[in-house]
This record gives sequence, C-alpha cells and structure tokens, in this order.
Amino acid sequence: MAFLIFENITFEHGAWNEPRFGFIGNQADRFYDEDGTENSIKSQFSARNCDGLKIKNCVFANLESTAIGLIDGVSNAIISENIIRDVSGGGIVVGTTKHDGLLDGYEPCKNIRISENVIRRTSQKYMSCPAITVFYE
Repeated sequence: MAFLIFENITFEHGAWNEPRFGFIGNQADRFYDEDGTENSIKSQFSARNCDGLKIKNCVFANLESTAIGLIDGVSNAIISENIIRDVSGGGIVVGTTKHDGLLDGYEPCKNIRISENVIRRTSQKYMSCPAITVFYE
C-alpha cells in the first residue's frame, strides 16, 4: 500500500484480550506468553508494508494495548500532531525484535518521522512499555 493518510480520526476504547494466563512483561512492548514465547503487545493501529503513510492530528485514547505500531516494511511515514493518552501499553512502536539480517521475510522500517505528538499516561497496565519505542533494525 502507498500514500495512505489518516487525519482527524479518534481511535478510542480498543480492547486487547491477551494474554490469557497472566502477564510476564519484558521490555519495550514485549511479553512472554504461557509457552515462554516472546511476543509483542498488539497495536490498535498497526501498519505493515506501507510507503508514505501519514497519521496526523488523530486521538488515540482509552486503549487496552499500544496505540500505534509500524511493525514491518513501513517507509517514509509521518506520525505528527497526535494525542495519545490513557493507554495500557506504549504510545508508538516502530519496528520489531524479529529482524535478524532480514530473516523470516521481515523488512526493516525506514525514514519514519515522529514529531509534535502529545503522549500522556502510557503503560497504565503494562509497565514495560515506553511512550515511544524504535527498534534498531
């Protein structure tokens, strides 16, 4: 997909019904499931394989997970002038820990600009989640 613009939209009251059997938090939006497998906390707005994505002047509020996740193969994206508040996970996550020399078909995220966002009260439930996480890829 290319050149998608999300502007002036409110994303509110989103649920996340995982994990089913307790929560063992790792760092930066990561957790271990009941089998000991490392996973990421899901995002209410998640993008993969996009070029030219723009998220501007949106509100992300009262969410049971992370607000925005640019996970795989996102390039030339802008996340600006948004309000992210009262989320159980993190505010914005770029990339993943699954990139190891482009194994498993994952593509790194590149040319992502995050600016002028207001981020308040993240990690309300999952305390290992920063407001903004950008994985080195």
